[in-house]
Amino acid sequence: MIQVTDSRVAPIRPTALPLHLAPVVVLAVALVVFALTTPAFVSFGNVIAIVNSATLTGIVAVGLTFVTISGNFLPLSVEQSAAMSAVTLAMMLAADIPAWVGVIAALAVGIAIGMLQGLIVSLGANPLVVTLAVGAALAGLVVTVTGGKTITFPAVEFFGDMIVFGIPVQTYVFVIVTVILTIYSARSRSGRAIRLLGENRLAARATGISVRATTMLAFGLAGVTVSLVSILSVVTFDRANATQFSGLTFDAIAAVLIGGTAIRGGHGSPLRSAIGAVFIALLMNVMLLREWSYGYRLLVEGIVVIAAVSIYRVLSARKEIRK
Repeated sequence: MIQVTDSRVAPIRPTALPLHLAPVVVLAVALVVFALTTPAFVSFGNVIAIVNSATLTGIVAVGLTFVTISGNFLPLSVEQSAAMSAVTLAMMLAADIPAWVGVIAALAVGIAIGMLQGLIVSLGANPLVVTLAVGAALAGLVVTVTGGKTITFPAVEFFGDMIVFGIPVQTYVFVIVTVILTIYSARSRSGRAIRLLGENRLAARATGISVRATTMLAFGLAGVTVSLVSILSVVTFDRANATQFSGLTFDAIAAVLIGGTAIRGGHGSPLRSAIGAVFIALLMNVMLLREWSYGYRLLVEGIVVIAAVSIYRVLSARKEIRK
């Protein structure tokens, strides 16, 4: 007698693209498409221009990633915090105070603003309401301090406005900050604590993680990158005012979301946010080369953000169902 065994096997499903690789793939595809459809796009000078235009937004986005990963959504006070740090530095330079003292003061202001917001949020306040209110208060403070005028000062020699091998130092700063904070997020104990806080707050408490200290740390890291951007901007343009960073909040948030950081926390990477910033700069560059109006460029950027958030949400939901 021949015994027939059950030969049924589970169907082989194609391996899905890991979510953390999605921004890289999208960026690569965009590069190929734009290179084939926009002749002026393919040049060394234009590539450098794209990366340089992503620098300030990218640095901020890398820092904001920690706030989002920690489960505190996205801060809405980026522009005002940057303006406060910038005005602090500009006023000190205008008073002939050494540049290094002004830089330290600007960094301290940015970190203090960030950690103050983190403290308030850790006490149970809504992060969106807190950061929106802090932004409004800072805007009023900057206008009051400056009298609504632009603070100027004699040009100073500073690393922020130097060019090395044809590439602005700001771009090197962007790369270095991204690498350092990406490693910190993945390898350090406090970086993993921020991630666990956003993924499961109860589990974080059970393991002895301080919600207050970790939340303040996440906002403080964002404050560091915001103040760093304000310093680079001030020493480049030799001025500071209340509206100097208009649009920075939206652009940085867009980079974080396009990079695939989960808006509810727990998942994300500073590197992916940096890639998101480069993608936005890439998109804007192509639209400029094609002479699209400012309104159309904003429209496309908004649509891309909505599409990215929706797609990541669907893919994340499917991933959870498979588990």
